[in-house]
Amino acid sequence: MELKSDDYLEDGKIKIIEEIGRGGNGVVYKAEQVGFDRYITIKLNTGGRKDFADNTAMQGMLSDSCCHIVRVFNLGTIQDTQFSVMEYLPKNLENVLKQRRISPAETCWVMLDVLDAISSAHEKGIIHRDIKPSNILLPNEYSYLTSAKVTDFGLAKLLAQESDEQSTESDQLYSGDELSSTLKLRTSAAGTFWYMAPEQRAGRIDKRSDIFSAGVVLYQLLTGKLPTCLRHPSESNPAIPKKLDKICAKALEYFPEDRYQTAEKMREDIKEAVFAESLCAKVKKGIKYFFDAGRGLFARGKSDPAIQKELARKEAAYELFSAFDEAFKIYADKTGFGAPATSFDDMIDTYLNSGNAGQRKKKAKERWMKFWGTIVTGLHGAADKKN
Repeated sequence: MELKSDDYLEDGKIKIIEEIGRGGNGVVYKAEQVGFDRYITIKLNTGGRKDFADNTAMQGMLSDSCCHIVRVFNLGTIQDTQFSVMEYLPKNLENVLKQRRISPAETCWVMLDVLDAISSAHEKGIIHRDIKPSNILLPNEYSYLTSAKVTDFGLAKLLAQESDEQSTESDQLYSGDELSSTLKLRTSAAGTFWYMAPEQRAGRIDKRSDIFSAGVVLYQLLTGKLPTCLRHPSESNPAIPKKLDKICAKALEYFPEDRYQTAEKMREDIKEAVFAESLCAKVKKGIKYFFDAGRGLFARGKSDPAIQKELARKEAAYELFSAFDEAFKIYADKTGFGAPATSFDDMIDTYLNSGNAGQRKKKAKERWMKFWGTIVTGLHGAADKKN
């Protein structure tokens, strides 16, 4: 079963645009949801996987509680072949890596999102088994204010309690509440070889296998290479910040008990590394100048036409961040960062107390970290000019 451009699904509600991916388990298409003016992704189960519907439903369930997992809208069948309808993101990390190197700071933001997705899955007793760059999707223009998202839970499995009788994949389903961090699954080797943990290649995995795969992705982002026999990315690139080097090496430990025991702990360590001096050496010179001038741009925006024009187009919370980011760049080009200082606390209060506050407060801490990370790292050029 194959689909072509201009084919329709769901009684004309979905129009196929083009094929964008193909693998052993299925074919992926870019499509348009007619009447909704949005693109979607169609994955056709050409491989005939019996667990296609279950794994798609699993991803849909996870995406309801984690914004860093690709959303699933629907499941359907055409000519006895199952397909899923998912959110469309135009890029994947593998393609981006082929086009350019990714900075350590940007690497941190991507990995924070990926590890959030892995952690959310693990909390519900689900292991992904195929974490790799091609399964990490990005919007057209990835920045610190947008989200990387994990997709393709086609190989994902719910953890099953280990017993002497289990030597192949278990089809028994368990709820997340019935599982503990020590539960494991005996399985035939499944995944992508270069991203598989040693125990996964031997056919036995637990949640720490996903952490190893995340470590391989981190290594590749930092060096542009796969780790092969090296654990420390600094052995391949001495310029790698020390904190990230240690995080990566720990995730790539051969024995699971020596790795991070949870994705959340690895994520917390990367959060700390985001603002390490080694990530932003040039910014060190500009920090004082930033607090004297940069943070006043929010207040100055009300009277500056260039900033006001950008802010006027944005209403929702994260859109306000995006607008400020754009406005910051415009203002910097025009004035060289000169602006009256304002209180950091006042800026937070302004943000939290303006419209739809309840929903925004929930994500405030994380978004403010990303927000200020954008501003600080954006001062590289300013620091050079001022010093």
